[in-house]
Amino acid sequence: MRPTGLHLAIALIAPLCLMFAAGYAAAGPIRADFEAVGIRPGPFGINSLGVVVGQTHVDPGDGSHIIEAVAIQRPGGPVETLPIIPNTMHVISTRIIDNGNVYANVLIGSDELSFLLSPDGAVTQLGAPGFELISIAAVNQKGEFVGNTGHVSTPMAFKKSADGKFMSLGGLTGHDSYARGINNLGEVVGGAVVGFDEGYGVQHAFRWTEQDGMIDLGVLAGDGAIGTRFSSANDINDLGVIVGSSGTINGDVQQAFIYDETSGMRPLLDDASLFSYAIAINNSGWVVGDAYRDDFSDRFGFLWTPELGMIDLNSLLPEGADVNIIAALDITDNGFIVGFANVDGESTIFRMRVSAAVPAPGTGATLLLAGVAVGARRRRADQ
Repeated sequence: MRPTGLHLAIALIAPLCLMFAAGYAAAGPIRADFEAVGIRPGPFGINSLGVVVGQTHVDPGDGSHIIEAVAIQRPGGPVETLPIIPNTMHVISTRIIDNGNVYANVLIGSDELSFLLSPDGAVTQLGAPGFELISIAAVNQKGEFVGNTGHVSTPMAFKKSADGKFMSLGGLTGHDSYARGINNLGEVVGGAVVGFDEGYGVQHAFRWTEQDGMIDLGVLAGDGAIGTRFSSANDINDLGVIVGSSGTINGDVQQAFIYDETSGMRPLLDDASLFSYAIAINNSGWVVGDAYRDDFSDRFGFLWTPELGMIDLNSLLPEGADVNIIAALDITDNGFIVGFANVDGESTIFRMRVSAAVPAPGTGATLLLAGVAVGARRRRADQ
């Protein structure tokens, strides 16, 4: 494991030789600050303060087995172990929001249970009658969270609203459903089984709103695709833009997609030969994920912006750095990215902050991309 003090300050001095859409000039410098995080590679999340949450190992000192515990690391700081959840066998996944609340799924015995770890040190098991065994997939800044139930033979997507109520989101055809993302308006995305092909459940991406319920978003169309197509939505921003992946059951095709109500579902990346996954999107429309060739060669984490298209995050590293960013898994509105990287041959979690200044169309003004387009949806929501 890399020391927590490893810190590479990166500045891409030369402008990217990419052109914007009509009305934009070539991009100005992109800045990226890269830091290897001392938390063990595994389940993790990040908030807009740059605090990464994940897992660590704790030696109780009494000769018994090593304990897995939830831990956080602030930018430039040490790993801080949070209160240990009793009887935890494995920390499965974690999320953190801006107020410091941490949400953790852990394995206790044969059950996956969910807990809230508050900044004051309190540990609270989450759930309600009928929702005793739950797995949390995503949390918004209001503390609303979504995931799927695990206490029945058919897992179903659920949502816990700001008023504390748990509700089942149902499915598209009565089969399994899995919630994977929620925005600050309470809109939910995920995947739901619509049928079966040779025993495999075929999922379609869905969007759920309180007004419309669960809507099937369909799949990417594509010539030459072999096998039954499926799709899954992974995240949604406050503008209602959705990202995920669509492919074939036999694995010949896997493409990242972006979806909005105007244009529908479309490929995110121009290179259809890449296997690609879009995992998270922020309110500026910046998307992160990972891509690779069919032999798993050339795997890399990427950032995609509406103005620049896809950027291999490794291109932002200094020349000669012994770092390979292989996946980017989350991005905040102010440009913090978290994911996996190999640093000096060792697997680690990384934290990176990116920003870019570009000229506004038809003006001499400069916009910070991390702040673009947030207000439009809020105004629409208030009307």
